[in-house]
Amino acid sequence: LGGVDLTDGEVSLAEAVAFANGDPDAVAAIDFDPSLSGTTIFLGGAGAIRIVSSLSIDGDIDGDGIPDIEFSADGPVGAGDAASRVVVIDGGAGGADVLLNGLVIRDGAAQGSGGGIQVGAGDALTLTNSVLRDNAAEGFGGGLNGGAGAALTLFNVAVLDNLGEDGGGGVNLSADGELAAANATFAGNATTAATGDGGGLRASDRTDVSLTHVTITGNEARGAFGGGGGVQSAGELLVRDSIILGNDSVVLSETEIDMAGRLEASFEGRNVVGPNLDVFDSLDIAGVESVPATLVFAAVTAAGDALAGGVADDGGGGPTVALRNDPSTNPAVNRAAQFWAWASAASP
Repeated sequence: LGGVDLTDGEVSLAEAVAFANGDPDAVAAIDFDPSLSGTTIFLGGAGAIRIVSSLSIDGDIDGDGIPDIEFSADGPVGAGDAASRVVVIDGGAGGADVLLNGLVIRDGAAQGSGGGIQVGAGDALTLTNSVLRDNAAEGFGGGLNGGAGAALTLFNVAVLDNLGEDGGGGVNLSADGELAAANATFAGNATTAATGDGGGLRASDRTDVSLTHVTITGNEARGAFGGGGGVQSAGELLVRDSIILGNDSVVLSETEIDMAGRLEASFEGRNVVGPNLDVFDSLDIAGVESVPATLVFAAVTAAGDALAGGVADDGGGGPTVALRNDPSTNPAVNRAAQFWAWASAASP
């Protein structure tokens, strides 16, 4: 990360962020020297990268849509000693509009919410061509937490193996917030608290969520009363050309509840969704197919866990869960309308 030293002739990440924070009226941009490609920046005792004004950070050095820079909350390599989030966005009354591109954000540890990234109330984050993985929060949003009224946009993002104890193992969206996710994967995320909802994604009251070309699988709500192994929504939810299948939830001894919530959920295009959809007040399931995970994913455990083969880049612009390549029997292959140019033809 580096400290702030104005006499050494170099600009560290800490200095660059400090300069940007010092001019709230400017929209600053930070990129990295090509020699730093493949570098992991360990935050250690320096704590989270704190952003208080509008800013973009671009870690895709060669412009190929794959992250070239990693931010880890750990100290030295392998220390496993993270004691902070990785990124905190807090624009205060003026708000902040932040773009993060081409980054791996990992190993965050929050005593509250937002293990990887915490977005403040009313702030906006656009996260592209990035990976959120192995972050943990004792509160909500292991990978990413959006505060009240926050606006989150995820494009070509993988949210993998995060833990949000109270809810939103991968991503949590607080009341009055907005989330638009496209070409994204939520896999291997979990909640553990007794009432922890939304293993992959949790959205609170009066939220507006749209999911387009999204795969949500292998997530868990592990608490005895936690609902929605894949998605828990208390607001408006639109699912378009996506897969929500092979997630686990335990609610009064029921299992494999992929989606749960109240208020409105609707589907457009072609979607593959697990058979257990719980307690939505209004549910439009036109264009939804429910099939076993074994027909959809290339590798599935005996328990129906699609993560048997892990995640990898399938040519669609970022890591996702490999599909079983049989268009004649797999409803997730070659069925959806093309979205962005780099969306894989074998992806939903």
